[in-house]
Amino acid sequence: VYGCKPIEGSNPSLSASSIAQAVNFLFGTGQAMLCMRAKQPRLFRPKAQPSRILYPLVLCHHKSVCWLIRALCQFKPGSLSRSFPFVEVQTLCKSGENKMICWEWKSGHMDERYTIWGTPHSLYTGKIRSYLIKKGVAYEEIMASDPHFVGDIIRQVGLKVIPVLQAPDGEIIQDTTAMIDYIESRVAAPSFVPSGPVQRIVADLIDAFGSNYLMAIAMHYRWSYREQQEQFLRNEFARAVPAPTYSERMEKAGKLMSRFADFLPNLGVTPEVILAMEESYKELLALLETHFQNYPYFLGGCPSAADFGMMAPLYAHLARDPVPAFLMKTTAPSVYRWTERMNMPGLKDGDFKDLAIGFPEGDALPETLEPILAFLFSHWGPGLKADAEAFDAWLDGLEAPDTGMLVSHDGRRQVHPHIGRISYAWRDVVMQRASQPHALWHFERARTAALALTGMDRGRLDALLERTGGHGMMALTTKRRIARQDNVLVLA
Repeated sequence: VYGCKPIEGSNPSLSASSIAQAVNFLFGTGQAMLCMRAKQPRLFRPKAQPSRILYPLVLCHHKSVCWLIRALCQFKPGSLSRSFPFVEVQTLCKSGENKMICWEWKSGHMDERYTIWGTPHSLYTGKIRSYLIKKGVAYEEIMASDPHFVGDIIRQVGLKVIPVLQAPDGEIIQDTTAMIDYIESRVAAPSFVPSGPVQRIVADLIDAFGSNYLMAIAMHYRWSYREQQEQFLRNEFARAVPAPTYSERMEKAGKLMSRFADFLPNLGVTPEVILAMEESYKELLALLETHFQNYPYFLGGCPSAADFGMMAPLYAHLARDPVPAFLMKTTAPSVYRWTERMNMPGLKDGDFKDLAIGFPEGDALPETLEPILAFLFSHWGPGLKADAEAFDAWLDGLEAPDTGMLVSHDGRRQVHPHIGRISYAWRDVVMQRASQPHALWHFERARTAALALTGMDRGRLDALLERTGGHGMMALTTKRRIARQDNVLVLA
């Protein structure tokens, strides 16, 4: 990095340490090349960095250009200053056989930046935020009170819902699973898709489990304990309310909170089942605690869909709201540490410095994951079976179930549609709630992949299901598939 003539719009306060951090973040050498307003470039070790670079340029050998571009354009949020500027090609010069590319730093926004509209307390915003951080893509998070979101984005989505993602090319994506699929197909590394077919199925299963089944438990711990955490929740919700004064935002937040609290009966959260739900959650925390004492992520040394799906309930509600956060911190501190890890850039964690980054070889699974899968099948299976039966009954009652027809009890576009109420035995109680077609749609991803397995892969999955009691749930099917179209569920 060396000095050049001042340029319009340059950032004179950009620190050398920030640039060195960007370069060293990529190469991991701790030997960023820096110099200051020198006629000839000089090599500076990090300990000898100048405190400021007035008009910086970054130069690199042509073999490293693509990696440096990745470091600069897709830096990990939180590792650099929020005002970190973007880069533009300035010159291309040759020196013998070596090419040097100069990048000029200017203040402004990066062209490849994603935008998410959400809130810190939002269940699904926590899922996609964690993914973006771990993926290392540049993004900007904007509160849902943003006038552009309220006026334009909601209109494009057709629903009042968060989070919403806008891609660099302007495409709008609503569902978090679709967001992750979109970015995975465009940003190759780091990949969070395991190479093993059984590993992929397990990751998708846990993703669906966290994104759907655990939502009721997350909502219970937020709203059944509203009185104990009223001030915290009201301040959180007030952030997303478009009102001019703090008092007005707080007043509107209280009304919005009451609307969300009224969702509990439709989720099956009633006084008759609360004790069973809390006992179930504590059992899960104990299993997760054992696992995260031994591994940084669900499938071992690298995050996958399993981690992002479980971040949905376990972070914004269960690790941030005061009552469940106290429970997690005091009974399952390794789980709480995992939620912190999932919001930190990078894949390596000092708690597991000897564990290689990546998934286990040979399509294997961590031994501590099987008890979690057994829990998943036994606790989610009864409700998912009732959902499938309700969907088929609803389908049978339609006169003309055409492809593209909305999956909804009243034909309206809804964020979380249902097609009637269901009742089923669960543990020692009877659960009564609205049906959840979205859970069926999400589960179908893993089930379809499982049906396609053959040979040794099929044998490994069958053995796993036998050990964890998953054959019954994985055999669930419906008379018609459910698809997502225009941000809603429809008949495929």
